[in-house]
Amino acid sequence: MKAIPCKVLTVISILIGAAARSEAHQSSLSTDKPVYTVGGIDPVEITLVHNGLPSSASLSWSIKFGSRTVLKAPKGILGPLAPGEKRTWKWNKKNSFGKSVKSGTYTVVVSDGSQINAALMIALTPSGRIAGASWFPLMAGNRWTYDHASSDGLGPQQSMKVLTKNIDSDWYLVENLAGIYGWAHMAGGALPILYAGSPASFATAHPLFRFEQPLKYAYPLSFPAFPPGSIMRVKAVNQSVVTPAGTFHGCYRLDVQPPGSLWATMKFYFAPGIGLVQYERFQTFEFVIHRLHQATLRGTDGVWYTIGRN
Repeated sequence: MKAIPCKVLTVISILIGAAARSEAHQSSLSTDKPVYTVGGIDPVEITLVHNGLPSSASLSWSIKFGSRTVLKAPKGILGPLAPGEKRTWKWNKKNSFGKSVKSGTYTVVVSDGSQINAALMIALTPSGRIAGASWFPLMAGNRWTYDHASSDGLGPQQSMKVLTKNIDSDWYLVENLAGIYGWAHMAGGALPILYAGSPASFATAHPLFRFEQPLKYAYPLSFPAFPPGSIMRVKAVNQSVVTPAGTFHGCYRLDVQPPGSLWATMKFYFAPGIGLVQYERFQTFEFVIHRLHQATLRGTDGVWYTIGRN
């Protein structure tokens, strides 16, 4: 029994590797973080890993705002790249005229002049975050899309959406909330809690995710998606998580441990101002990992932002 967790970690590593190999037909872009402060002194650090055949010398990069190009680097500035070779450079968040760009969603594009080799969307916001410090932003229209990898191979993408707000309360209907279609409510305060249940009966709602708790804090779960008697436990309060949508720092992790089990069967990773960026589940002879591919969220400034891949 004690050897199982090691096997779980090994399979998870294999699945993440398989997901990365699925993108091997094209180059991949990443940045040191997915959200930046507009006008701030922190530059956008961009890394390109060339996964295809030897490239031509015309490979270059640009920054787009919607369909408009705000900055275009000189042709061939990245030079020819061999398979597996990488380049890292920085963008100072200024346009081709040397002026600072405004808040919004920007796309970093690498192209050989005739086709796009790689693209990644990032957000520039007034605060350097999208939805403030919220661990689970509830706003009608918010959407998270996840890549799906399992021990059976790569599966279809999964999406979680905030569909609508209850007219009489701060309850929101969420599609694919911990695997079900249901209502959610975030209670504020120093120790925020995401409740799941019904807006008609808040008193009997179930506390699903408890945030801002210390490491190793545990509490019982009473939620249809988990076996009766399950325990939710805080496993990390400042973890970095790498996903196709970007690298998220300062993540908060909660693990579900069913009764009689020595290891977690579900793991949830939350990034501040973004929400759920990765979740893993283990069921009978199957491991499944969902890693954030793209997120569209309304910021605290009222602007909609998208981060990640198309």
